[in-house]
Amino acid sequence: LFGLLFTLSCSDSSSGTSAAKTFTIKYPSVEERTFGEKSDFYVIGLFDGVQVPGNIRIELFKGETASGTPVRTLESRVDDETGVTPRSSILPYYPYGVAYHLDMAPDLVIDPGGFYYPGNKVLVTKDYYGGIILGGSTKRFDTDYTDAAGNPLEDLTEGVYTLKVTGLSGDISSYSETIQVYFKPIRKLFGGFQPANHKDKFFAYAEEHGYRKLYDPLPGYFSPISWDNCYKIEKRARPQNSLEVVNTVDGATCGTPENAMIGFILYNLKGDGATSRLEIGKALLTEVIDNPNTYFYYYNIGEPDITYKTMEEETKTIQGSITLFDYGDRLVLTRASIKVLGTGDGDNKYNINDPTPKTLDLDLSDGIQLTTSEEFGVFGVVTPIPAGVTDDPDQYLYYIADNWIDKVRYHIKDAQGQEILTTTRNVTLEREYFKSDPIQWFPSVYEFEHEFNLNLDPGTYTVELIALDRNGDEVSGSAETFTVEYR
Repeated sequence: LFGLLFTLSCSDSSSGTSAAKTFTIKYPSVEERTFGEKSDFYVIGLFDGVQVPGNIRIELFKGETASGTPVRTLESRVDDETGVTPRSSILPYYPYGVAYHLDMAPDLVIDPGGFYYPGNKVLVTKDYYGGIILGGSTKRFDTDYTDAAGNPLEDLTEGVYTLKVTGLSGDISSYSETIQVYFKPIRKLFGGFQPANHKDKFFAYAEEHGYRKLYDPLPGYFSPISWDNCYKIEKRARPQNSLEVVNTVDGATCGTPENAMIGFILYNLKGDGATSRLEIGKALLTEVIDNPNTYFYYYNIGEPDITYKTMEEETKTIQGSITLFDYGDRLVLTRASIKVLGTGDGDNKYNINDPTPKTLDLDLSDGIQLTTSEEFGVFGVVTPIPAGVTDDPDQYLYYIADNWIDKVRYHIKDAQGQEILTTTRNVTLEREYFKSDPIQWFPSVYEFEHEFNLNLDPGTYTVELIALDRNGDEVSGSAETFTVEYR
């Protein structure tokens, strides 16, 4: 899953009857009510104590109140007896859909008005309702993009809008709720949502800084209850994800290559995942990877948290913090791990539950100190670098970078400045999150761990390192130096 970035200043209000049988707007959630211009978005609500739901009307008004002529009106047509959308009103087969424990979505409603009419795209079930509001970015995909009178719809551009959901029949008759949504600039934070300790810190960081994180159901990924139940339409979802990274839709004025505000957490990202291929790929495609408003983040200790056994056989836990790369910096060293000589497990292998006793050095600026009977490993993170992209022929709107940081070269020198070792190591750290047979490794393409079993005499040595791209060229902004003192 994607990606992907928020705490917003939103106005919430709801009104209706005092009856206990109601619905609640679940999405857009309070934290995710700001969108890129012309974005589609889902409106999803849960029923509370409702036996026979009824028809739902969804309206979107321009401005801060639900008054005047709405710019969008969607209305369901339920079965009078059951109060839910009948199966006959849902497209029985959709060639671009993939279902996970959910075989329908509002995108597939066909009655009244037919499949291409956007005003009928409301699905009502016993447990929830869901509607999709088109913003203009996908006006040529599965829609005639017209209102009930056949007039072209107005694109959703920068400004504040008021969303109103009203029950028209059944147990929800006359109940309504309103919220405000926004199409305006906001910083968005992208990254993976796993494992859980990372997700928690990701969300907390986004909330603290007022960033959007794109965790609500993305248009084309209809998941009303949980991500275990999802109907995917990639040809809608990926353009939506793409425009939230950098908005290249005709007529957009905010979130464009000139003013996009985006950030990427470079933790646990696989090379073929949505964050790498679509989101970072879009930043590369639009040449904003080096813009001052494009941020990169890492964990200051390399992990959300680390629980380990000390050399004294004590169990210790330390917490990591999401940290911003300095602008122009391409490589950071997050920690060193010192173990008894011969107990390391090789480059780029990290077991979260490693039982091997170790000492962790979280600040390499004052060097690493160890005995001649010990070895050390250094952990680090690198950023994407400017590169061209090519389309992935098998994946719509996925991009493959033509260049990236591929290796790190080390020069180790003695106290007299004599070089005693040059070594070049690969980037891509593989983590083992849980015990399994065989071991299941999870690769992260922007991270590394390199071990050094040097068997050197006591003394102070200098380690100089620099990143190399896939062509073997040195990458500016990636040079680091630290000392190693053997006692």
